[in-house]
Amino acid sequence: MIEIIPAIAVMNNKVVKVAQGNFENVVVYEDAPIDVAQKFQDAGIKRILLIDLDGAKKGVIVNYTTLEMISRYTKLTIDFTGGVTNDGDIRLAFESGAQRIAASRIAANYRELFNQWIITYGREKIILAADSRGGKITTGDWTSTTELDVIDMIGYYHERGILHVKSTDLSKDGQLKGPAVKFYKEILEKHPDVKLIASGGVRSAEDIRTLEKIGVSSVVIGKAMHENLIDLSELSEIMA
Repeated sequence: MIEIIPAIAVMNNKVVKVAQGNFENVVVYEDAPIDVAQKFQDAGIKRILLIDLDGAKKGVIVNYTTLEMISRYTKLTIDFTGGVTNDGDIRLAFESGAQRIAASRIAANYRELFNQWIITYGREKIILAADSRGGKITTGDWTSTTELDVIDMIGYYHERGILHVKSTDLSKDGQLKGPAVKFYKEILEKHPDVKLIASGGVRSAEDIRTLEKIGVSSVVIGKAMHENLIDLSELSEIMA
């Protein structure tokens, strides 16, 4: 059964959506992060992805108090990403209530440190954030595109113990035109043992079922849920 992970992206203490990693294209939603989290919990969701967009821009965790609040006042399991760039950041995230950490900048630029995190915290606690544009890894706030091939980097870390990989094709992100199914198939054909977390473009329950059929372990949903394009009752049927 595929795991459904709603995303809550936070900037300036607001729930937002940044399409295709473009900070000039920001949609701000009215509900507070904790209210959104509680709504997901009430619908039967077990896990969310909390994205610290301020942290991603600044390269240091900013919204740890939001993480603490959601951890304290809900029973949700929280994946956290954004601004985790050193040992202090990752300790702060775990101490504030995160169960798993997803990182891209460190994985791309400081491989020895990221490998050490896998060893120190275990492969169930660390997620490789392999977000890409045109097949090349993007880092931090998604404005920096490297020359690193996304599938090659997944292979490098999989050989070193990584299990969970979150991958966003930024050309699909926020567009509500369907996920990058062909891209995810390619990842799973080359690295079938990876537990792939697909992110970007999901617009319907049918998209989720398609990803499940090709072997995707989890799916992150953002805009489609915040704008009620996917009814929470539909998700309950998939999770049943």
